[in-house]
Amino acid sequence: FKSQFDGNGKTIRNLKIIGSSKVGFFSETAGSSEIKNLGLVNITVIATGDDVGALVGGRMVGNISKSYSSGTIRGIAHVGGLVGQIYCISTGTCQISKGVFQSYSEANITGDRGLGGLVGRLDGGGRINDSYARGNVTNFGMLMNTRCGGLVGDVLSGNITNSFSTGDVRCGSSTGGFCGRCEGKITKSFYDLEN
Repeated sequence: FKSQFDGNGKTIRNLKIIGSSKVGFFSETAGSSEIKNLGLVNITVIATGDDVGALVGGRMVGNISKSYSSGTIRGIAHVGGLVGQIYCISTGTCQISKGVFQSYSEANITGDRGLGGLVGRLDGGGRINDSYARGNVTNFGMLMNTRCGGLVGDVLSGNITNSFSTGDVRCGSSTGGFCGRCEGKITKSFYDLEN
């Protein structure tokens, strides 16, 4: 997807999407894309491969704002409640303007590795600002090195600001209430210690 999509505050309910890899309402997006003002309620996404999310599955390069999801998301790697993977080759451009803003997910996540309540994997720059996740994150068999987090599973680079997570995270090693592997910059963000 390489254009603009404005949901105008509308909600799509009870949608079911089944596929292999790069599975979501949008399979993947390009650098100029913008998705905003859209809700996906009680969505079911089932994938047999990687890069799986309610709104965008694989390699989200662009902007998502004022959007949200709830339901069940299931895949293998890089599985997120809203976005499977945020990835950008041009880190300078991404760090300035690309990412997820003022959005949230209450979807429950199941997979193998790189699992996050909002985003499965954040790589190559990009931002998550003013966003949160409340869904539970669980991996299939408590495998080692799962990289699971309440907000983001695997943060390789990028910036997270003013965001939080409250879901229950049950995975193997490299598991955190907020993020599993956290190698980016995180400011003014938190997770619920009770979970």
